[in-house]
Amino acid sequence: MNGRQRGLSLVLVLVVLAAVSGFAASTATDLLLAKARSLEGRGLMDLAAQSWQQVLMSDPNQPEALAGLARWAKQNGHAEEANQYLARLRKVSPQDPAIANVEAMKVTGPKQRARLEEAGRLAQSHQYEASLAIYREVLGDEPPPGSWAIAYYETEAATPDGYEHAVAGIKKMSERFPSDQQYRLSLGRLLTYRPETRAEGIRVLTAIPANSAAGDAARKAWRQALVWNATSPSNQPSLREYLARYPDAELQSYLSKSMSASTAAETANAAPLQGVEEKRGYDALNAGNLAVAEANFQEALKRNPKSGSALSGMGFVRLKQEDFNGAIEYFEKAKAASPADAAKIAPYLVTAHFWNMMRAGNTALAANQPELAKGYFQQAMKLRPENLEALQGYGGALMASGDPATAVTIFRRMTELAPANASARREMVKAQYESGDLSGANDTLARLPSGVKSELSKDIDYLALLVSIYGAQGGDSEVQDVVQEALL
Repeated sequence: MNGRQRGLSLVLVLVVLAAVSGFAASTATDLLLAKARSLEGRGLMDLAAQSWQQVLMSDPNQPEALAGLARWAKQNGHAEEANQYLARLRKVSPQDPAIANVEAMKVTGPKQRARLEEAGRLAQSHQYEASLAIYREVLGDEPPPGSWAIAYYETEAATPDGYEHAVAGIKKMSERFPSDQQYRLSLGRLLTYRPETRAEGIRVLTAIPANSAAGDAARKAWRQALVWNATSPSNQPSLREYLARYPDAELQSYLSKSMSASTAAETANAAPLQGVEEKRGYDALNAGNLAVAEANFQEALKRNPKSGSALSGMGFVRLKQEDFNGAIEYFEKAKAASPADAAKIAPYLVTAHFWNMMRAGNTALAANQPELAKGYFQQAMKLRPENLEALQGYGGALMASGDPATAVTIFRRMTELAPANASARREMVKAQYESGDLSGANDTLARLPSGVKSELSKDIDYLALLVSIYGAQGGDSEVQDVVQEALL
């Protein structure tokens, strides 16, 4: 956290402490329970048990601590002690689902641990089915939290029919223990193993902080996924993001090759070449040399002002220069000069119009003209209804014009198109809150994917929004949790 963020966090804490009563009374218990959850998620049950025991010293009937200690005793083979904690839990919370969960747990004494180590050796020698059989024998179908759970699910994922169940299992662990990066690392890694889920896996891996214990392993898994995708055009955004963080000659070459292939494919759809200057122009365009490309296209137009190929080439040059009005002008001339190629030119004309509207909308919004901005973004959305930037721009304009209720539908559409988009989730919650829909905001918060929740936990604006939402509902304990998160 940088100095500015730390300052904002402290301001947030002071505001909350001034507004929320009873902070000191429950903070110690809340912190101990949070610490125990984190330790349990990392498989450090003995340390977690110490925190639960401290909780019971001040509140002997605290259900979460009783359940945690019952799990700890059962895992360590102390059945009688586990039953004692369960009996106390039944008195204070007879319907607590933890009771059935503890009763169904397997005991893991010295003999069972030896079997687990054997399963690990089998997995290392690629005997996954034999390894999984032992894991199930000792741990059952749902392993307890910790390193054995990760080993269990990663082994299961390597068996012929186990991938889907393994991914679901490790995802559940990741959601249950969102602060434990090891579960997210395992989930992201498993998702990258299959092409159809690789993009989702990359999103999970990129959200793991580089300075965390899992940071280096996440970077390596992310890089491997990019190598598997190689020069695929869909790989370009993630390649750029990786290279922005970690210089890498091999991945840079993949990006360059992918971009060249994309440009060549685009320009191949333009009007047919008509002369030497056009060919030189497109060669320079594909190489990214816009000045040479423009010089050759202009030379060709001197020779033939109605050359559809040269006019299209100039359209591409202006498009890459982000001179969208100029691109529109040249593409329109190309269509008129070469009607037979109008269908090939049309998509690029749409692109130029789209970005022209987007620029105008952003300019209007920055100038505090939300009504004008809405019109521009609506035109952009007509051209590309599922473009996230257009949707975000329109949603922002709606918020700025005082219409958060309509903005909710726009941000919800963004979350449907891009479930891992943290900004869309935050803006949706904000729009629900500002429109008075606290129930909707709570529901959205409850459904946040773990990766998004982790990313937003570092967003001061989001934390301040949570304070407003929880404070409006008298949620003192939730506000306290936000305070602690702001201080991390």
